[in-house]
Amino acid sequence: MSYSNNKLKKSIEEKIEHLFKPDDLKVKKKKFDPAFTKVQNKLRYILHTATIMHGQMLEEVYLSVLREALSDCVIWEEKKFCVSEDAYTISSRQISADILKTSLPYGDCATINKKEKKNQVDVIVYHKPTKVISAYEIKRGGSHHDRQKKEKLVADIIATKILLKSYAENIKNLEIKESRAFLVSHYGINILTPQWMSLQINGKDVNNHFGTNISSKIEDAENFWISLFNKNYDALVKK
Repeated sequence: MSYSNNKLKKSIEEKIEHLFKPDDLKVKKKKFDPAFTKVQNKLRYILHTATIMHGQMLEEVYLSVLREALSDCVIWEEKKFCVSEDAYTISSRQISADILKTSLPYGDCATINKKEKKNQVDVIVYHKPTKVISAYEIKRGGSHHDRQKKEKLVADIIATKILLKSYAENIKNLEIKESRAFLVSHYGINILTPQWMSLQINGKDVNNHFGTNISSKIEDAENFWISLFNKNYDALVKK
C-alpha cells in the first residue's frame, strides 16, 4: 500500500522494522509464558509491543495532520510539561469541575517517588485569532482501564489544564484568553470516569471539534500501518 506523507511513512516503516527485528523477537525469560510454545510467545510479544507502538504512531499522526490542517494555529508537543506540587495536589482530589477554573503558575516540578512529575502533552494547539490554547492527550481508546488508571488520566489532564495558561504566557510568550485540556480516545472507548467525560473527545468527533476534516488523513496513516504490520506478521507466522 502506498502512502504520500513521507515523514510519517518513514516513521511507521522504522517502527515496524524495529518491531520485527530478529533481536527483538527474543522473548526474555521473565516474559516467557510456559503455557505457550516459543513461537507463540514471540507472537504474544509482537502483539503486545505493536499495541504500544500503534499508540505512539497515533500521537505522531494527530500532531502532523493537525499542523497541516489548522493554518491559523501554532501547534507543537511538550514531552516534559512540569506539574507543580500545588497542581499535583489539586488534580489528585478531583472533587468537582470547579477545579478546572483554577489557574496556577507554571514552574518547578513536584517530586513523586524521587522522580520529577512531568506530563507528556501530545498536542498543543494555539488558535491565534481567538488566543485560545488547548492541550490534548492522544490515546488509542481500544480497551477499558480500571478506575485507578482512569483517575490518573483525569489528574494529568486537570494538572495540564490549570498550568497551561501560565506555561503559554511565560514559556512561549503567548497572549492567552482561554486554556483548555482534553483526552482524545481514538477508538471511542470511555477512558475517563463518568464525572469527567466532558474532557474526552472520541475519534469520530474530531472533525467537529477541530472544525475541519482530519479523520480521513488519520485513517490513511493507520491503514498504511495496518497493511505493513500484516505483511510482516503474516510472513513471520508462515515461517
